[in-house]
Amino acid sequence: MRYLLFLFMLIVGDLAGQGITISFDHADSIARLYPDHSLVQMKALADKLTSPLTTETEKFRAIYMWVCLNIETNYDLYVKVKSKRSRHREDPRALSYWNKKHRSLLMRTLLSTNQTICTGYSYLIRELALMADIPCEVVDGYSRNTRIGIRGTAIPNHSWNAVQLNDQWYLCDATWSSGIIESSTGKFIPRYNDAWFLADPQVFLRDHFPSDTIWLLTKQHPTLDQFLGR
Repeated sequence: MRYLLFLFMLIVGDLAGQGITISFDHADSIARLYPDHSLVQMKALADKLTSPLTTETEKFRAIYMWVCLNIETNYDLYVKVKSKRSRHREDPRALSYWNKKHRSLLMRTLLSTNQTICTGYSYLIRELALMADIPCEVVDGYSRNTRIGIRGTAIPNHSWNAVQLNDQWYLCDATWSSGIIESSTGKFIPRYNDAWFLADPQVFLRDHFPSDTIWLLTKQHPTLDQFLGR
């Protein structure tokens, strides 16, 4: 209910600011027109997704939906990355160096296979949004869900996005929106979940904590220790 109210407030704000009606059905239908579009031609994809639409919110919705429908989580890659990061948990400088080196390989894998992990999702969302002149940032931080508990650890393990629409910042997580990992096999199951699209920051905070607390987007700023349950 809080999520629906939050989206309602977003739509009302857009109506007041631009005097037009938002149709996510229209944006979603456009996203479904290009299931086989190559990511090598990323600018062309961004133009196709956004040029038929008028509002920033619709344009970003089309980008977000395309990514969620066409990119898959590679669980084996996630396990490898998690292991590598754990090795550098006591050396922030080494971890930062490894992250930068790994990022380029991750993006090449994404471009060639349409498979990735959270880093790839968030960077792809950002690049497509920027190509459509929509301000967007990658947010690194900590997350937890039924498969990934982080109690007692302080290693950043997730990435998501902050996007500016109509002069206001919102949060979204395309990795979690795109589908789930089957616990018994590690297989990715496409299953779109709208709950992580422009989510209420208070709801988002239940499972996400940014390394830079500016991206909490909440009035009160809990500490990382509070989030970790220490």
